Amino acid sequence: MAKYYGVRIGFYTNVYDWNQITKGATVEGAMLWYWNVNGGGPSGETPANFDDFRPFAKFTKPTMKQFGQMESICGETVNRDIYSLEKSKHILTELKEKHSDELIVGKLGHALTGLLSFA
Repeated sequence: MAKYYGVRIGFYTNVYDWNQITKGATVEGAMLWYWNVNGGGPSGETPANFDDFRPFAKFTKPTMKQFGQMESICGETVNRDIYSLEKSKHILTELKEKHSDELIVGKLGHALTGLLSFA
């Protein structure tokens, strides 16, 4: 149904949880937001990159990774995530040059999903 309406679905999971919940089911064309942390707080962080990703369930590359959980930033408890940008270097260069003297900071996302949006 999502495809019919032009909506691309995504899943927040990791290989262990995926196999426990779906018994190894596969999915085509969905986005993946996977998590890999060693515990709460800064000491539980894994590297902020996708180098630890291993394909599963037909997910060949991730869209996002949660590398930190339950960290305190400015008195708020947050999770830390990275995501891939699928924009050309040309566009990114223009943005960097245009905003070279501005500090661009993220803002807290929805309390239930933990999604962050950036200005």
